[in-house]
Amino acid sequence: MSLWDRLHRNAPRTEAENLARRAQQALAAGVEPRESEAVSECLADLWNGQAAALGAIDKAIIFRFLEGLNLLGWLPKYVLSVCPNDPAAPALRFQAVVKALDKAIGERQTELTSGASDNFEEPFSILTQAVHIVRRLRVWELQELCCDLLFQTDRAIVQARQRTRAEILADLRETLYLTLLALPPDRIPAFWARLKAPETCAEFWPVAARMQDKDAVPFLLDALPILPEDGQSALIAALRRIGDARAIPALQRIAGDPDSLLAPIAASALTEIMRRSGQDAAQLLRPSMAQARPNELLRAAGPTPDTNVRPDELLRADNAPKREKPTP
Repeated sequence: MSLWDRLHRNAPRTEAENLARRAQQALAAGVEPRESEAVSECLADLWNGQAAALGAIDKAIIFRFLEGLNLLGWLPKYVLSVCPNDPAAPALRFQAVVKALDKAIGERQTELTSGASDNFEEPFSILTQAVHIVRRLRVWELQELCCDLLFQTDRAIVQARQRTRAEILADLRETLYLTLLALPPDRIPAFWARLKAPETCAEFWPVAARMQDKDAVPFLLDALPILPEDGQSALIAALRRIGDARAIPALQRIAGDPDSLLAPIAASALTEIMRRSGQDAAQLLRPSMAQARPNELLRAAGPTPDTNVRPDELLRADNAPKREKPTP
């Protein structure tokens, strides 16, 4: 570390830096941005004119909180256009920023389908920044808008004739992926609907494949049987990574199908989930109904569940009628 870096690191923090630091710490601790007092104070800076002043870039609280995005040209302008005066109440302040982001993203969506303009870097840069803020603030109110934008971006990448345009669109798509992954799974119904729709599923299963939140498991399991094999493979990879035992019955059915190309992938995922989950694995593998399906994989019950059992060691249910013991 250079002498300048050491001196700068030890320099006293400004009030803006301390406030931004408190907001970042609140988010790191899992506090919802809309419920954080420090985040609300950071957003208030959008109304006081400080962030819009070119000479005050190093002092702008909102600039520091949002990790250095160039907000000088557009965000304060949009905030003031939807709400000229700071509402002061944290909930109203947050909703004003949501409306500003909605307006900024909506006005630039048309740029994705228009390939005629040579000046595409600025509007796409604003789109990417706006989506980043949606992610940073976990603005689930805009989940449907982000889904529409992702679908359009994917199509625009295919149609892009200029390499630079395609690269900028790819950056926007990656930001959209990360934003949808950052939103609570139970707050993004538009995403799950598009994942299950045949005409849009291919654009959305790359997002599902990267999910790590256990709250997403019920939604992944609901979509799993609906998708084509490529999509199912992506979801099985996500279920394996999450390692939640609720996925075991669905993976059993796939692993036990001798005609499925996904059987080896599902079996491998089963192995990993059983290895990682020490919770009642033996009970989860028992069929819930008295009459088990022929292809359903079971494991012999024992006093102590063995989570290291391999899928090829699982047992198939015997549905043959039981013979009565001869009477002596």
